[in-house]
Amino acid sequence: MKPFAGRRRVLGLAGMVLVFAGALVAVTAWPSHESWSPTCQHPPTDADRLHQALTGDPDLAGKGPRYWQAPGWQPAVRRAVSPLGRCGASYRERLARFVSASWPESRSARLTVAEILALPRSRPATGSLHKIIGCKAPCTVTAQVSFDHPTWGPCVLATTQSASDSIRDSTITVVDASGVIRWQHWAGAWFVLTAATPATDTTGNIFLTYNPGRYTGVIVLRPTPGGFVDFGSLPAPDDYLSVFYGASPVDVNRDSVYEIDKTTNNCDPSCAEGAIDHSIIRWNGATYVADH
Repeated sequence: MKPFAGRRRVLGLAGMVLVFAGALVAVTAWPSHESWSPTCQHPPTDADRLHQALTGDPDLAGKGPRYWQAPGWQPAVRRAVSPLGRCGASYRERLARFVSASWPESRSARLTVAEILALPRSRPATGSLHKIIGCKAPCTVTAQVSFDHPTWGPCVLATTQSASDSIRDSTITVVDASGVIRWQHWAGAWFVLTAATPATDTTGNIFLTYNPGRYTGVIVLRPTPGGFVDFGSLPAPDDYLSVFYGASPVDVNRDSVYEIDKTTNNCDPSCAEGAIDHSIIRWNGATYVADH
């Protein structure tokens, strides 16, 4: 047998095996564009995974970091960046800045950044929301709100209610572009649960209205990297009380920023005959504060 000269690569189910100087050495294979999954939270990790996906693409084999020298570089780069479509647009911009600043081969970085920023803002298919949400009883989707989440990317928030009057059940569900439920809240036996019109304002907050049978309440959800901030407006499961129960969203200043009109009944001599007081609660850039 002739002695083995040089090295060769063998790909199998276990990954990559290098045969060098007659010895087999197992090495973890580079992830391909079909297999890598972005964190949508940590640019250094995602930049590294993206670089490995590019390096491992057969259309770019042998070019190393200067993959633009390969004839089929653009389709390969588009395949490699495609998993980033599930990340939010703001995160993709952060990642693009990181790639631009950290990758040593400037032309490769520039071309990759262009493809990252060119990714479309896809939305989850809403026709199958009933099946995805999995209502406890036959339900009706009462509202759908499309928005970009900073971690989950393009999403739809859907509100549902039972289709039968005999079984009251309401839910709020957020589904990402892949049809994965990212967040869900079981509201309980409410008579009304839907989105305000319009459902968002220039703050980016999402506004829902609900009624458990007496007064209307407002739920405000602000997308954050960890999920949502609700400012105390989201009732506990199977409850209705919250800081904005007995309220409605209004645009007092007509500046496309909602205020919350909170009402109070003194119930004197009875709640049916009591005086109604109004308090306007305004967004201050961080939370909601009542006028004094």
